[in-house]
Amino acid sequence: SRRRSEYNSNRCTADCKCWENEEGCNGKDDACQGSLICVSNHCVIPPPTAPTPIPPSITPLVPTATCGNGVCEVHGGEGCASCEDCSFPRNCNSISTHFSGPKYLDDSVNGIMFDVKVGEIDLFFYAIDMFIKADTMTQVYLKNGSYVASVEDDWILVFSRFITEPQVGMTELLFDSKFYAPAGSTVGFFIDFEVKGSFVFSINKAASNTDMTVQTGELLPRGFLGEYDFSGNIYYDRAPPTQASCTEDSDGLIFGRVFPGNMLDGTCAKLAKYPQYIDLVCSLDPKIEALRHSPSNLCPQTCKSSLYELEIPSALFLGLIERKGTPIVYEKSCAWLSLQKEKVIQVACNLDLSLWDKYAASSACCDTCKGVN
Repeated sequence: SRRRSEYNSNRCTADCKCWENEEGCNGKDDACQGSLICVSNHCVIPPPTAPTPIPPSITPLVPTATCGNGVCEVHGGEGCASCEDCSFPRNCNSISTHFSGPKYLDDSVNGIMFDVKVGEIDLFFYAIDMFIKADTMTQVYLKNGSYVASVEDDWILVFSRFITEPQVGMTELLFDSKFYAPAGSTVGFFIDFEVKGSFVFSINKAASNTDMTVQTGELLPRGFLGEYDFSGNIYYDRAPPTQASCTEDSDGLIFGRVFPGNMLDGTCAKLAKYPQYIDLVCSLDPKIEALRHSPSNLCPQTCKSSLYELEIPSALFLGLIERKGTPIVYEKSCAWLSLQKEKVIQVACNLDLSLWDKYAASSACCDTCKGVN
């Protein structure tokens, strides 16, 4: 037996092993129960070894023989990264988990695992981007089913490159092959870095849109308590039903150009009167520009969306809300936002950007835009 003072000074020993997440192993694996190892003075589950790559049996990112026929054949391998027949937002889209909440770096972390729950249509994942803060070998694995119920050989390697830290912005990781995610399925993501502390992550900030939900996950090595999140963007092709229902409101409002001080809007009826502009306007995706000019992107210090980016007080952001079904666009500066009450700041910094999709010509003017990809 040991006295209390002996226990407090040396809680975990080879003769008195500690259980998972207990503190006091002092770097000695044999002071932990079973297969647990000692990390940061805690007994934790060992991190998974890099999965054995499976030769991809999934769609390559190359144009197909039918590209150019005016029909986006997503199940045939076409998509926005490879074929002009496909366009935002009908045939491809993205989801961002970056523009909300504070961001973190941790010198003891070398990867992250999380799940994506797919909605009602088939998706094909083809890229991600994220903030990478070191020169490091980077690998991305995906699997059918949750990462939680994974074994070493059921992951598929879709990206493996040495990444050089960029001076500014995110780094895009374009997959070597697409990953097919059937409607209603769960897809596990595993992003692995050779160098610890080389990527930005967030906490308790799961994200969702009409196509998917990005769920909270785990940092690697395992043993960190809490719910951690991938911070970045996920890009994917969409396979919507061939026959989509359509009810066009001729007076329906649409946004074309989305830029502070230079907004361009109109109606479906007005667009129909100028057929020479239909292809151009129907191909615009206002949410992409709205994302660039959102409060969480332009005002990272006020919104606490990044601890590593500067904020320009005079920068103008755009925000879209609906009041009794009527869209209202706000244009304000980061300096103005920083002086508001916390409740106003929280609303502005966490606006639902998917609302812009409702006012895209391709969505609102589905008859006028029919046949435009």
